[in-house]
Amino acid sequence: MAHLAGVLNEGIQNRDHFGGQFYISLGSKVILDESFGFVGPKSVKPFPADALMLWRSSGKPLTAVALAFLVAAGKIDLHAPVADVIPEFGLHGKNRISAVHLLTHTGGIRNADKLSETLAWDEMISRICGMAPEEGWPLGERAAYHQAGSWYILAELCRRVAGVDNFSLWIRQQILEPLKMLHTHLGIPENLWDQTHQSLISPIFLSSTSEISPHPYLDSRASCCGCRPGGNARGPMRELGRFYEFLLQSESQRSLKIPDSTLAPFLTHARPKGLFDETFHHQMDWGLGFMLNSAIYGKDSVPYGFGSFASDATFGHGGAQSSAGFADPVHQLVVCWAVNGLPGEIRHQYRVRKIHNAIYQDLDLARI
Repeated sequence: MAHLAGVLNEGIQNRDHFGGQFYISLGSKVILDESFGFVGPKSVKPFPADALMLWRSSGKPLTAVALAFLVAAGKIDLHAPVADVIPEFGLHGKNRISAVHLLTHTGGIRNADKLSETLAWDEMISRICGMAPEEGWPLGERAAYHQAGSWYILAELCRRVAGVDNFSLWIRQQILEPLKMLHTHLGIPENLWDQTHQSLISPIFLSSTSEISPHPYLDSRASCCGCRPGGNARGPMRELGRFYEFLLQSESQRSLKIPDSTLAPFLTHARPKGLFDETFHHQMDWGLGFMLNSAIYGKDSVPYGFGSFASDATFGHGGAQSSAGFADPVHQLVVCWAVNGLPGEIRHQYRVRKIHNAIYQDLDLARI
């Protein structure tokens, strides 16, 4: 993987990042499952292969597939109003918003992203339910990426439909463990943090200025042990790889019995094509909770894209300034990675394009 190694070394030299993990498989064959670099800007300690990487928004598809699991079980209708299950969510004109609107970022509740992520779960749900949507928002016709707030509601929807107290525990038992994602958590249990997991967290650095420093919150106990469905999944990148390999499997092979007919709307166009996203300021296409390849709207400008050579059928999700996971069904390719430097959006988008293009070049899949 010479092209990829060159890009990663360039990033180290530019102090965009200092180390990280990569997982790549092609046709179910593991091509790369390695860490690279160092744990920090002043360290010579190799980056650990078993570190629990912060996936940030790359973990959003976990909650999306949890909803697909409930759809397959006949327990939920994603097109029905969320308020049918969470009545208090219907306050202030939100009574028509469905899970589909939230999964496609067309529900108009970006105000919920302004809430502090340190709020306790019940308080977070209560605050979001008590908010009004953006005025005059045409449901399903106008798009703006929701960073966090809507994902609490989607997880709460899972929790209530499943009839459980703890979403983190439920998704671990019903989704992660069957997929052999045994070291992945949406909120690390505090007893595991105390026993072992604190030592498995490698620090994340703010690398956007010359004064590089550890992030003040993301690696703390409060952050790691809290459940933030839109941005707090942690695990080795090989386990995110297993998640995408599951999505590429044939229906008969899947350990989670979710039929193709249920998964299809998640992984293909679920909102009007070419909508302008008012958060990303770019035209982008979406499935239900998954970014779709939007290179047609500008392969060198689309944020959190999959590079110049990914097939049109590629789906996945990026994590803010830090990570990516995607599957390219045409090539049966899975790519998952996370790094320990947050260099700012402009430098990160440059890094994303270079990394993904390098992977396709190294695998001789670079076709325009």
